Amino acid sequence: MIFTTSNHHLYYWTIPQYDIIFLPVGEEQILLNLPDMYHEIGHLLYAMFGGKSCEISAVEIDRYFMGIKHKNKEIEIKKINFLWCKKWIEEFTCDLTATYMIGPAYAWTHLKLLSNEFGKTDIYKPSSSHPSDKARMRIIILMMDKLGLTEEKNNSNQYGILF
Repeated sequence: MIFTTSNHHLYYWTIPQYDIIFLPVGEEQILLNLPDMYHEIGHLLYAMFGGKSCEISAVEIDRYFMGIKHKNKEIEIKKINFLWCKKWIEEFTCDLTATYMIGPAYAWTHLKLLSNEFGKTDIYKPSSSHPSDKARMRIIILMMDKLGLTEEKNNSNQYGILF
């Protein structure tokens, strides 16, 4: 089920146990942000499969990010590892799901969301609930490569837009 709500501070959000996706008021009139709904569908799939949807993506994501892990301090590694295993894997999996379902449209919508937040958040800094925006864009681009969407990825890169 999809609902619009005016009394919530979040952008798109989900209550997986009830199979409900919430959209901001008026969002049903604007199709530009619709790809973000596919990320929320990823949360429903994650809940439906009891987190098992992450098993395949975790291997690929882990391989990709192992290269940058050594740059962090030892204390940060423990914190990041906890967040990675408990919180971020679901978010990465939802980004991969959305990219798989609708391709570059999700990448562009996520980039638009980042540009709306420019100056308010640090794209390199993760939160307790979400990985850094840079990491999320990297995983979206990785999925575009896996899907063979290299032309779309390269078109984005010529403008220096995607990380």
